Amino acid sequence: MSAGRPRSSTRSLVEDTSVLEIGQVVTHHEGEILQSIAMSFKWTDGTEGVQTFRLGKTRPYFGGERPWFLCPGCGRKCGKLHAVEGIQHFACRVCLRLAYDRQYRKSRAAVFRRSLVKLQAQRVRVPPPLGGTVSSRASY
Repeated sequence: MSAGRPRSSTRSLVEDTSVLEIGQVVTHHEGEILQSIAMSFKWTDGTEGVQTFRLGKTRPYFGGERPWFLCPGCGRKCGKLHAVEGIQHFACRVCLRLAYDRQYRKSRAAVFRRSLVKLQAQRVRVPPPLGGTVSSRASY
């Protein structure tokens, strides 16, 4: 069975990174979303650094405002920024070319689920009992 992608040694996994989530930082001051925040970090090799993050906001249809990080690399809105071992700055998963572990799993259950979803998408019907016509595509 060849489900999923072959594991590439050049891409780091999201699960192996340090993560900074928007919910972990103070994004408001006196009721307003800040335009940027500066944070200091101590990396695993013992070095320290400071990085400034720009913040953006959107207005959900139910009211209020939702804060986002603006990726330092590409400027896209992100709820999480990642830092990979050896690269001492945070960026979005797209800029860091991160993959999810789930993309490389090859379990039999996952293959079965994907096959079942494909069959349901094709709307395959079970043949009728004892005579009658068999339809491979449902007509609704």
